Order: sequence, then C-alpha cells, then structure tokens
Amino acid sequence: MQHFRLPRMDLLVFALGIWALLTVFPGGARAQGLDVGDRLPGQSFVDQFDAARALAACRRLLLFAPDRESAQLVNGVLAESDSAPLQSGEICFVADISGMPSLVTRMFALPAMRDYAYPVMLGKDKTETVRLPRQAEQATVLLLRDGQVAEVRFVAEASELQALLQP
Repeated sequence: MQHFRLPRMDLLVFALGIWALLTVFPGGARAQGLDVGDRLPGQSFVDQFDAARALAACRRLLLFAPDRESAQLVNGVLAESDSAPLQSGEICFVADISGMPSLVTRMFALPAMRDYAYPVMLGKDKTETVRLPRQAEQATVLLLRDGQVAEVRFVAEASELQALLQP
C-alpha cells in the first residue's frame, strides 16, 4: 500500500488554508447578513438584567450598535425618548459588547446599563451579532414589517435616529 505524503511546504500551505477556513467561516459556513425581505432569526439575547429576549419578538424597529460610537449615539437618543416602545417590543435595541473586556463589562458597563429605562439586548460574543448589518461608527436601523426586514438604514446623526423612532 502506498502512502500519500505532502511535501513540507505543501503541508504548511494546507494547514494555513484550513486555519483560514475555520477563522473566516466559523461553524463551517459564513452567516449571511440580514437584508430586505429576510425574516428576523429566532435567536435570543440576554439583556442587562440577564433576562432572555427574542429578536423575532421585535415588531417595528431593530436598533443595532456595533461599536462604542454607535452605542453612545443610540443611548443618547433613547435616554431622551419614551421607553414604552422599547419595553413593549415595538422597538428593540441590540448592542455588540463583544470587544469589551469582561472585567470592564462586569464592573462598569452592566451596572451603568441597569440604570437605563429600557432593555438592551447584549451581543456578548461576536458570533451572536454576525448577521446584523453594520457600518463603523453608525447605528443600524432595521425597519420591520410583519417580522421581515422592510428597510436597512445606517444612521450617524441623533436627529435622523430621533425621526425614525417616531411612530
């Protein structure tokens, strides 16, 4: 029986290729981002009080903050807004906190978030928010209709976000 042997350099290239596939395509396939016409996934997040909240329960708007700048924008606007639509699920807010060191999250961020008058769904691992569209330093707003994405917007100005929050 003849054994198949890869030359040393080919073995290195093969190993790097496998590593790249596992890094770029976690779980075997890269998740597709949500787009117009897509249904919200049945995924759940925990909020700042460790309560589970289903993404699919969001009815009108889904706000997503992929980074600190966009989170500051969204929190600044929500602090000045009526929290009832967020409490009822008409509007949902997801914040990607995966880049935050766990000590900072536990000691500072979560206690501060518990003072908010509205729930914040927390993306604690980068794989949890991979399907949500994003642009650096901009909040993502998914306008929803019947559980489907009707429109995707990226917002960098408080006035634009305030206008979208209006019923």
